[in-house]
Amino acid sequence: MSACRKIDAFCTRRNAIILLALFLAVPVLMTGGSVLGLTMLSSQVPTLAFVSSVAFLALCGFTLWSIWRDDFVHAREFSRERFDRDEARLKYVVSGAEGIESFPPGGNIICFGSTNPFVGFGSPAGAWQMATSLGPAGDETPQPLTSESLHEAIARSVKTVGVKNLTAKDFVFMNGTEVAHVAKQENLRKAFLPDPFGRPRTAIAAQGIHYFRANPDDRVRPYACFSIANWGMEVVTNCFVRALVEGNSASIEMVTTVLLPVDRSYRKIDELSRPGKLGAVLWFLQVLPRVPLYWLDAIYSIAVFIRQRIKDGFKLDQFRTHREIRLNPAYNYGATDTIRGMISSDSPHFYFQRADIRRAREVMGKAVLEAVIGAMRDAGYSTRDFELQAPMLIDNSIYVSAGGDLDISGAIGRGASVMRQTAATITEKLR
Repeated sequence: MSACRKIDAFCTRRNAIILLALFLAVPVLMTGGSVLGLTMLSSQVPTLAFVSSVAFLALCGFTLWSIWRDDFVHAREFSRERFDRDEARLKYVVSGAEGIESFPPGGNIICFGSTNPFVGFGSPAGAWQMATSLGPAGDETPQPLTSESLHEAIARSVKTVGVKNLTAKDFVFMNGTEVAHVAKQENLRKAFLPDPFGRPRTAIAAQGIHYFRANPDDRVRPYACFSIANWGMEVVTNCFVRALVEGNSASIEMVTTVLLPVDRSYRKIDELSRPGKLGAVLWFLQVLPRVPLYWLDAIYSIAVFIRQRIKDGFKLDQFRTHREIRLNPAYNYGATDTIRGMISSDSPHFYFQRADIRRAREVMGKAVLEAVIGAMRDAGYSTRDFELQAPMLIDNSIYVSAGGDLDISGAIGRGASVMRQTAATITEKLR
């Protein structure tokens, strides 16, 4: 971050110098042109024109030097000698208890502002959900089964998987337009939105997670998140699990998302290096026509910088936001995207990344199903209907779910499509 701040400060100073130079050079050039026309008639040395020409060349030289720094010098801040990418990634994984990794301390409330609730967790990569009635397995009265006991069984089962770089954390998801309505409840005001003109809270205590599991609310949904990080933690497969027991029925839901690698276009800085003599000449010929555009960009950047400082000084954005919150009862407090999500690739870079994603999804899915079936059996409930409905892997990418629908969910990434067919159709094709 210090390198980024240093580069940003340099760019601001550079744009200010270019803007100042343009303001000084343009009048000098205009005056110099007039003087040149008069002095040529009198055969006198056009001193002012000479000065304006020198000023113009100096401005061009400073601009080329700035572009050179942008293209080659700033890249040194992220060289192997100064920046260890693998070490930076390890800061975000902290060893937890019982061999499983846990997320570093931080927020666990996700306030989303779009149709996708899993903001910041990547692209969708499959989901399934099923429900079953709770009936006794025999003549004996079964033991009580709760949503919390199912989640505890799932957590124990996942810990025995033994997958490397496995992380676990509980999250609460809320839509940004519902935060204010949920916060109207006296016991939840401080938990989510203590100040209607401020940001929603980003963290909730473990007791809050247990409360919403025991008292389900459609607008506040707790999920257990199990993540597997591969490829130097650039590919993260997130499995969100929600178990719910209401009355005489139990349901289980698993949603998989994948945080894909950073797009290749953002890796170009890793390929920058100082060119040789011929490369410098070619670079100069390519950049020279861009100098006027560079000046326009500098003027625009400084204008945006000044505009933002004026808005911050008079708190115009804050005033506009407060007014919208007062007038709009459905004001959206949620986030629509994250920086990591915006710079992610649209699809995996290699076949092996896609294979690892599928493997992680299948391993987690089987662990969740085994945990739910085991918890129901231990509590004395019949698992026959659940096992008949439970998804099972047919061809490494086909999931059979309740109702006879099959998801062929091989597509991963933005714009991924999922083909759905009936069980009878797939069975006929597999014969």
